[in-house]
Amino acid sequence: MTPGTEQKAARILACGRLTTSLVGDGITAVCFGDTGDYEVGHHAGGWHCACPARRECSHIRALKLVTVWNLPRPPRCPRLAAVR
Repeated sequence: MTPGTEQKAARILACGRLTTSLVGDGITAVCFGDTGDYEVGHHAGGWHCACPARRECSHIRALKLVTVWNLPRPPRCPRLAAVR
């Protein structure tokens, strides 16, 4: 990832140029980038983007910034005793 990638990803998010949707066990998004609109996502353990970049692009980075995987389950609350 180049130094400008992080800045471009932040700009994509700040300008609202990423729309996401969950698809099965993955996530798909459309990113309205500087040079075109690209489908980006994560499926079957890998990230992908339709743009011509050969390494992690700003579109993938933007999606990663708003995606959380494998969050631990919150602790269960004990059942409150009925007040008599």
